[in-house]
Amino acid sequence: MAAFEEFKATLRNSWLEYVRNHRPWLEIYLRQRGFKTPDNGRRPDAGLILGVITMAAPQLLDILPTFFKLSQGNPDAIIDALDLNFDPFKELAKPVAQLPEATGSTPATNGEQSHADSTPF
Repeated sequence: MAAFEEFKATLRNSWLEYVRNHRPWLEIYLRQRGFKTPDNGRRPDAGLILGVITMAAPQLLDILPTFFKLSQGNPDAIIDALDLNFDPFKELAKPVAQLPEATGSTPATNGEQSHADSTPF
């Protein structure tokens, strides 16, 4: 299970990196079409998140069909299982020390530039 937890952390960081780099249009999108999150925030629809993280981690394509079968076709359940059901802007506003650790790079916050070895998003 440790490998899966690391994989989820990598997906989380990839998602946060994408959000940081596409913040202007995502802020507008969330005001119009956001879904409520357990942290009393908003997130984009599951399809958008799954599309972004699949581009960041193509190996996800191998397990997504199984996830869809297990979730009975509910993409929101997949987002929940991957620990991505949170407000990304609230997460990015946290001090770096409070962000979950992952292998690879840690997302930069508040306008900081990320390292070159991070995901292409």
